[in-house]
Amino acid sequence: MASPAVSTAAHVDPDTYGKSGCINKHVEGVKKQYDTPEKLEFYAQVMGDGTDNIHFGKYDGVDLDQPGAYGKASEQMTDYMFNLAKGLVSNAVSEGGEFSYVDLGSGTGAAALRLVQMHDFITHATCLNLCEEQNVLARKRAAEIGLDGRIKVVTGTYEEAPFGDDQFDVSFSQDAF
Repeated sequence: MASPAVSTAAHVDPDTYGKSGCINKHVEGVKKQYDTPEKLEFYAQVMGDGTDNIHFGKYDGVDLDQPGAYGKASEQMTDYMFNLAKGLVSNAVSEGGEFSYVDLGSGTGAAALRLVQMHDFITHATCLNLCEEQNVLARKRAAEIGLDGRIKVVTGTYEEAPFGDDQFDVSFSQDAF
């Protein structure tokens, strides 16, 4: 006789993660999910290659058996999405003027760090993110590679984003909405 199935699902705290319609409750749930050193380490371990990206990937040409495959696929998705976005404002890019964008829900800033390193035409990237632990890491990494003058990290929510109208050429978000 087969033994009964045992559930291995984790208990989900309904006070934290349950639907309520309350934005403050949602914000606190997001912080509990992403904003601790333990969670950052967890995601680095789960991804298996120390990547900062916990996004969907674009796996075209990625050898899944090679170390770093997940991170490479995530980077390819970042590049693909950004190229689509900048295509919408090609005049801003081709005129050689200032080009800025905001990354909504930027996490550890991995996408901004990559894009600003790759594209000299990006004069300013702003990362808006709810989680201060991730923001500290994003600021630290930007400073370590000399990009802190071109990358600004702001703690906040989408609903109360501290930005003016028409402040950016492009808004960018990868898996945050």
